[in-house]
Amino acid sequence: MLTVFSKVYEKIIQRRLDGFLTKHKVLYDMQFGFRKNHSTQHALVTFTDYVTSALDKNQIALSIFIDLSKAFDTINHNILLKKLEYYGVRGLANDLIKSYLTNRQQYVEIENHPSDLMSITCGVPQGSILGPLLFLIYVNDMHTCSSILKFFLFADDTTILLSSDDINFLINTINTELLKLADWFALNKLSLNVSKTNFIVFNNQNIEASKFIIHLSGSNISRVNSTKFLGVEIDEKLSWKKHTESVERKLSSALFLIRKIRYKINCKTAQNLYDSLILPHISYCILIWGNGYKSVTSNILKLQKRALRLCYNKNSLKSDNLFPKNKLMLHNLYNLKVAEIVHRYFYTPSLLPVCVLALFEKIADIHGYQTRSLDNLCLFTNLSRLNIRKSSLKISAPAIWNKIPPSIRHLNSFCLFKKNIKSYLQLNL
Repeated sequence: MLTVFSKVYEKIIQRRLDGFLTKHKVLYDMQFGFRKNHSTQHALVTFTDYVTSALDKNQIALSIFIDLSKAFDTINHNILLKKLEYYGVRGLANDLIKSYLTNRQQYVEIENHPSDLMSITCGVPQGSILGPLLFLIYVNDMHTCSSILKFFLFADDTTILLSSDDINFLINTINTELLKLADWFALNKLSLNVSKTNFIVFNNQNIEASKFIIHLSGSNISRVNSTKFLGVEIDEKLSWKKHTESVERKLSSALFLIRKIRYKINCKTAQNLYDSLILPHISYCILIWGNGYKSVTSNILKLQKRALRLCYNKNSLKSDNLFPKNKLMLHNLYNLKVAEIVHRYFYTPSLLPVCVLALFEKIADIHGYQTRSLDNLCLFTNLSRLNIRKSSLKISAPAIWNKIPPSIRHLNSFCLFKKNIKSYLQLNL
């Protein structure tokens, strides 16, 4: 257990250390966990952009989803302190972190029978403020073990990607590079949870599963058709069918609850329940799956309408009049999230990760010809071959953003922009 004073002291150290790491750009760009202005949605947007881009080039993309056994609890203190020193945290600052980590003890008590006190020789304190940042530093150099593989990190969730149009090259290269990763795990005293580690093959061809034999840390990794990554079910076709089915189940459970108590509450309370029980499930990472096939997302829209009818007690209300000014239909929720992230790109780019900023290009940066459509706040539209690529943020965002009237696009206040874009989406898109 950590005292209140300890947490205040930790917060001060955490802010200073995080400021130092940010100023000197120490942390890996593709590390999305426990970082300001980095989220699961940003990680998934970047991940799906890489995969859909490979598929659009008729390549095979192979992704390995790695699970580490008790990663936070197995951090070696000596290795961590050496890494801190390498990154510039030296002298008194390094001694302070050493003092924070060492000389801690723990015991277990069952039915008033305590065990002996045992010294903690590894790991970071559970529930601490500083612990997650120290873990990011510990795994920060993981990506350096291979210059070929693409690493996507979210704290201890590690995902590796590689694509190629040659299946033999792809398999051989991945197995060769994974030997280096296994050495990194061994040197850093981290162990792989083989039973929860798997891989997915994204391709437009029907390739025999037996051809894909992937080894890591002396064990064969199992191939799966889908897996949960940062709260989203990803399948090998990127159809999002399994994820939307999961969302449907959650919405159905929430609807059942609201229906049971609706007669006891007023409309305002029902709306609050919608905002807390329905909307979060629909909005979570909607930038990833919200632009998919209508046949996949149609049931979610039906459940959303059913929830609003229940909240407003207007069962006979038509869909056109069902959504009030502060409620958006599923596809408009997607358009809103797209507009918000592009607005950040133009006006507050510091609030987005570098990898997300790289998805967009301004028309003015592509060419300087004076044309009627040229606008400093217009995005360049990239071409794509496959529908799966067209649904990605890089391709769909310019089409949505460029349709927004200039009078709204030029609103540099995010709050004012959000208010106006909601009204516009209600009436137009």
